[in-house]
Amino acid sequence: MTKFIFSLLFILILSCTPNKKTKGEEFEIPSTQGQFRTQDHLGKKIFIFFGFTKCPKVCPTTLFQLRHMQKLLSNRDKEKMITLFISVDRERDSLEVIQKKLAGFPRNFIGATDSEEKLARLLKIFGASFKVIKFQDPKDMIIDHTAFVYVLNSLGHWVGTLRYDASANEFLEAFHSADSLSPLPASKRLAPPLNSSTTKHEIFK
Repeated sequence: MTKFIFSLLFILILSCTPNKKTKGEEFEIPSTQGQFRTQDHLGKKIFIFFGFTKCPKVCPTTLFQLRHMQKLLSNRDKEKMITLFISVDRERDSLEVIQKKLAGFPRNFIGATDSEEKLARLLKIFGASFKVIKFQDPKDMIIDHTAFVYVLNSLGHWVGTLRYDASANEFLEAFHSADSLSPLPASKRLAPPLNSSTTKHEIFK
């Protein structure tokens, strides 16, 4: 009887242990540093956001806050972080243009973009979206896009989302807590609306 109870407890423990071999958010995309594959960067935490190089506020703020956060990391942790800026502006943002935008940023700030079809599939993974707003002068075109940063832990799992204007300390908290969090359940995998006032997902509170 004792042996049976011990075996039952062992099975229950196994069933409650997170499966660290499950697949994360696997994707690949052309980037400023060659083909970027999430599976090539297991062991690192990836901060992903969508935008465009001519973005007047959201993208510059996101880049600034993430760079500030990186400065707060130890040299060892800096090697374990990647910022992936994915442009949804297919008309104006080539990889060369994106690279110029990231000039002066650390090497682990990587830019990327892809075809409209492939971007649509990638946006769907994170529940993100964008809307192109055109004016009479094509040069004045702007893009209203989801203003969130998606955090992948070192196993490649999406474990949290923060607003673009989260503080450097909030991004720092996300970095240090990412590996202790479980992948987001399906019920939390849809990003809030573009005009949401949500500050961050509850898992980072």
